[in-house]
Amino acid sequence: MQSILIKISLVISFVLSSISIHAQDIIVGNKVELYSEILDEERELWISLPNSYHDSLYVQSSYPVLYLLDPDYHFFSMVAVREALTGGLYNYMPEMIIVGISNTDRSRDLTPTNSAVIHSGKKIHTTSGGADKFLSFIEKELIPFVDSKYRTNKYQILNGHSFGGLFTLYALQERPTCFNAYIVHDPSIWWDDMTLYKSALKKQNTLNLNGRCLYLSMAYNQEQQKDRFRHSQSILEYKKGILGAFKERGLRYKFEYFSNEDHGTIFLPACYNALRYIYQGICLPVKEIPGNPDILTKHYNSVSDSLQVKLVPSEKLVKGIADYCLLRQEIESAEKLLQLNIQNYPKSAYAYLNLGKLYLKMNKADMAAEQFRLAKSLDTSIVIPKLSEKLNNNQ
Repeated sequence: MQSILIKISLVISFVLSSISIHAQDIIVGNKVELYSEILDEERELWISLPNSYHDSLYVQSSYPVLYLLDPDYHFFSMVAVREALTGGLYNYMPEMIIVGISNTDRSRDLTPTNSAVIHSGKKIHTTSGGADKFLSFIEKELIPFVDSKYRTNKYQILNGHSFGGLFTLYALQERPTCFNAYIVHDPSIWWDDMTLYKSALKKQNTLNLNGRCLYLSMAYNQEQQKDRFRHSQSILEYKKGILGAFKERGLRYKFEYFSNEDHGTIFLPACYNALRYIYQGICLPVKEIPGNPDILTKHYNSVSDSLQVKLVPSEKLVKGIADYCLLRQEIESAEKLLQLNIQNYPKSAYAYLNLGKLYLKMNKADMAAEQFRLAKSLDTSIVIPKLSEKLNNNQ
């Protein structure tokens, strides 16, 4: 028996050794250094570009940017949420650029006031109180840097957890136009005797929050733990005393309580829900579009009105839905969608090429030829089908 096992083992080893394994890295982002004159130090940025960013088939598009605090903890979760919500024909948000902002002194950067805390008999957070300077760095140096280096559409989201959530609310209250949307997870509003809450009370009737969006989440409220109770109660006090007044000032907001999540686990599920809330209504009822292609434009117009920024569906998404229309034999709907791509992306040679190919299927040679001419005028390297051969095949 032992000799048989040895022989089998040798055979398996031989087979495995003869298999050629071709490894390819899966890269979700890269790190970039940015020197800040305001902070007088280098800052490390974690950058993740969407999959379509370098796609040469479609015309180059611009993207919203999500600025993420504490990327050391949350970067990979944030990338995973983006990928989960932007795959295939059912997109719950646009593809976006993720920019993680690393800290050199977290307590300093993310807290609005200096207030040391006694923990286990020791003073901690002694360098706190640098939020204003950190926000100036983001507004005056980081955002212009990102806008100059990448194709952004100027729609900006700030995402923070714990102290990062405290800072995100601080940014909303101090410079609300710096970002379009604010995502806040289980924030440390208790900081310095709830100084942020007190500041909000003074500003609640004067802030202009038109076009701003806030998603605020809270983890489990376990009253028997004194520190946890204080943390939770400060969030609930902020919700009760501030958010209604902010809504009157133009803020669109949602508060969500996660009874089954703790402070450490709330980020991932809350992020998923936050982005779906910000872009609610954008996911298309794909199976209804072949019968009524106008649904697509109506959906995007509705979300644009909600966000107060113009959104258009990606060229790739519309092409995919047009292909689905063709499978359903809804030729006119496919034509309307491909025409929409040309309207939204008039410099895309591929958009004209696709409409031309559809006209060939419809035996409209003259119309196909015109689309191919336009495609060729934008990209001389694009391969155009031969009209005679295609027409013969279609007959």
